[in-house]
Amino acid sequence: MLKAKQETVELYIDPKADPPFTMKSKLLKDGKLTFKNDHHPGFIVDFNIVDDGGGYLFPDDEKDALAAGELQPGKPTCPKHGAEWDEFEPLEVTNGNRTLRVQNHNNDPAEFGFTMFVTKNGKKPYLELDPIGDNRNGPRTVNR
Repeated sequence: MLKAKQETVELYIDPKADPPFTMKSKLLKDGKLTFKNDHHPGFIVDFNIVDDGGGYLFPDDEKDALAAGELQPGKPTCPKHGAEWDEFEPLEVTNGNRTLRVQNHNNDPAEFGFTMFVTKNGKKPYLELDPIGDNRNGPRTVNR
């Protein structure tokens, strides 16, 4: 039985830039993280802070570190703190708060927005990192 596909996204934080972060990952296509299951039941994604821009870390509580939601016409693309979407769920904060592990179930093809929150002191105000994701192929498919 196949496990969720493991992927890594490196985060480089620069609070003076616009946007205040860049990402490196083989998932990155046309400025979006693009998820194709490749016959796996979804993804486990580790977002790793590589360059912290001066001491930024994820909050201790994974739910404080991520907000997500499917993109809807006419609505903001950046989910606000506390927004939850059952397709893209935070699992844990590890590695001295430098890694946020997220499960992407990728059950339905959809573009989605998500916001990662980082902080220097573990509390608000958070610096918001707001990339876009694109779930491409829905549930795992079987080769025929």
